[in-house]
Amino acid sequence: MIGTLRRQLCSLVAPLAPIDRYGLRAVRRVGSTPLDSAVAAFCHLGRGGLVWFALAPLVGSGRRPLGRLEGTAISVLAIGSALAGSTAMARAVSRQRPCDQGVRSLIPCPEGGSFPSDQAAASFAAAEILGWFAPPARQWMLAIAATLAVARVVAGVHYPSDVIAGSIMGAAVGRGSRAVAERRSSADRKLDPA
Repeated sequence: MIGTLRRQLCSLVAPLAPIDRYGLRAVRRVGSTPLDSAVAAFCHLGRGGLVWFALAPLVGSGRRPLGRLEGTAISVLAIGSALAGSTAMARAVSRQRPCDQGVRSLIPCPEGGSFPSDQAAASFAAAEILGWFAPPARQWMLAIAATLAVARVVAGVHYPSDVIAGSIMGAAVGRGSRAVAERRSSADRKLDPA
């Protein structure tokens, strides 16, 4: 059964090969740049979703009528779910990373499967849910999430399709969490009409 699931997931990735080849050619063509250190730093910044988990209690419920603890819990669950789901899928697909295939890497080549990117998933889930709690910060959170995703490709540890899939997965989890938070927020307003 696991073998069948793995084959089905791999067949979903195969049509994305032209995007990946183009993206890797572009990265190889650039070579070494003064921005390599910044790219490496961004890659480390997003590791394990830690920066987003740290932001969750700071944003709390933001401008929404939820308590800080509830807002933090919803945010942490969204980020954790996106991270866990993408990690589980990456293990099932077991796609080798570009750096495992001879592509120059700006950071040590991570272990585990490449598809989808867990950092992209966590980042976009966080940007969606934290951006809902703090609307003025939503645009810069999305920009940071996108920068983290692109940095993974430039660093040579992910294919473009890895970060695209991770971004879509994370955004879907984040929007689902937003729907839960909106329902909770509406319920709180009905209970407290003042």
